[in-house]
Amino acid sequence: MTEPRDVVLRLDDGTETVLVDELGAGRFRLRCFPICSCEKMSLGDVFEAKQLTDGTLEYIRRIERGHYKKYTYVLSEKLKESTQLANFLDRVLEMDCHWEIIFGGLLMIGVPRGVKWNPTEDLDRALQEVGRASDAAP
Repeated sequence: MTEPRDVVLRLDDGTETVLVDELGAGRFRLRCFPICSCEKMSLGDVFEAKQLTDGTLEYIRRIERGHYKKYTYVLSEKLKESTQLANFLDRVLEMDCHWEIIFGGLLMIGVPRGVKWNPTEDLDRALQEVGRASDAAP
């Protein structure tokens, strides 16, 4: 398998740049949360696509659904800049999960099937710690 790469993916409703693994024979695995095509695809999906002469991938069909549960959170400025968030994101990776921050403050987490973890409790704890640190500041 090759290294993941960014590609322009063309769907019925437009184009979007996404990160994929090329699996061969016109098959690709989505390595990110799609923004524009979220109704049609999700993190981890395997799909078939035709590569056009300009390098764009033209979506044909989904072959296999990704097995991730998606959690979405809006981050405050204080939390975004905190060590508590950095520690939380390290925990996400330790749990073999995936995270992305888009639009400057929307945190998306993908938890694979079989991982028994709800990130909300840990993120709430990080938020409380940020609040306590903020209250204690002079």
